[in-house]
Amino acid sequence: MPQDRPPGFTLIEMAIVLVIIGLILAAIMKGGAIFHSAQISRVNKGFFEAWKTVVYAYYDRRGQYLGDGTANGGTVDPSNGRFDGFMGLNEVNRPNNIIEVTQAAGLDICAMIQSDVMGLMPTGGVGCGGKNIFQRTVSGGYTGKTNLAVGFFGCTTENGVIRNCLVFPGVPNDVAQRLDTHYDGAPDGRRGIVRILANGTPLTSPIMPALYLNFPAPGEQDRRMDAYNLVMILQF
Repeated sequence: MPQDRPPGFTLIEMAIVLVIIGLILAAIMKGGAIFHSAQISRVNKGFFEAWKTVVYAYYDRRGQYLGDGTANGGTVDPSNGRFDGFMGLNEVNRPNNIIEVTQAAGLDICAMIQSDVMGLMPTGGVGCGGKNIFQRTVSGGYTGKTNLAVGFFGCTTENGVIRNCLVFPGVPNDVAQRLDTHYDGAPDGRRGIVRILANGTPLTSPIMPALYLNFPAPGEQDRRMDAYNLVMILQF
């Protein structure tokens, strides 16, 4: 009579199990990468790109620049064709703030900007149903969830021309590189539409070209958790 099979797995069975586990882990990692990519796309469309659209739409309707002079939600008079250099989330307590001047121009900015940051803005601000549209959360692959904000500044390009730009502090390294690649074709923080500054850089308008950085080399693993002030240079 045939002997009973000894307990345990054969080498073939163990190999099959390991292959299955490998396939499951690969699917989980692939799914995570797809989810992260989709999240970056949503934040780009609903926050970065949306703020750029608001600025251009305001100019089309008013012939003036949002954030330039108090009549346009800025801080310094008179208007001079340049953003005054301030963070939008700090200005919601002013009589002429970004929300009010855009709404007066017929723009439904509360619907245009997608924010997931709750908590009413300072007393006196008109707000957007309890959401702070000047902020948005984003999850970096290594940093976890962080809060972004938006600011309105002048930026000096390498040829000495001053352009208006939007500044978004606290952008995780991998998110910033994805956005730079999206807009400029490759992650180069010193050139193109998207530039980067060291997180925490004191922001004064206009921002000077010497402050722009290169992204860390792929081998610099200790830099994966870096965050940056991301600068988006506009067409005017």
